[in-house]
Amino acid sequence: MIFSKTCQAALKSIAFLASATSLQKKYSIKELATAIEENDHTLGKVLQMLVKNGIINSLKGPKGGFFLTPKQLKTPVLKIVEAVDGKFEFNQCAMGFSKCSEKKPCAFHVEFKKSRKIIERLLTDNNLAVLGNAENSFKTFK
Repeated sequence: MIFSKTCQAALKSIAFLASATSLQKKYSIKELATAIEENDHTLGKVLQMLVKNGIINSLKGPKGGFFLTPKQLKTPVLKIVEAVDGKFEFNQCAMGFSKCSEKKPCAFHVEFKKSRKIIERLLTDNNLAVLGNAENSFKTFK
């Protein structure tokens, strides 16, 4: 697991919103928490972070809730990770050495470097729409 539990909840909630048949529908915290099997109190904090960072929208009131716009669906997945877990370090040493480098590599340096590149490409090349597309849809994993 490379993402925190909080980030996983954010990814699942966005996958749910992105897989919704209509982007016009707004979902309450309770609806989202039930759908993704997360605690609604914790999810509320996660959703606030996502709204604050412009990744999702919310409206208050009886017809309010959380939703995505077509423009937001084009947001790279990396933005979610950074909003919740902070800046993702693609150059971190797998073993945690601060002086690990090409000149002084740790035991995992060469192989881990390849993995970091794959993760970086995965997070930057895929957008929120991919999280909710038909084949990889949230509904597939329910």
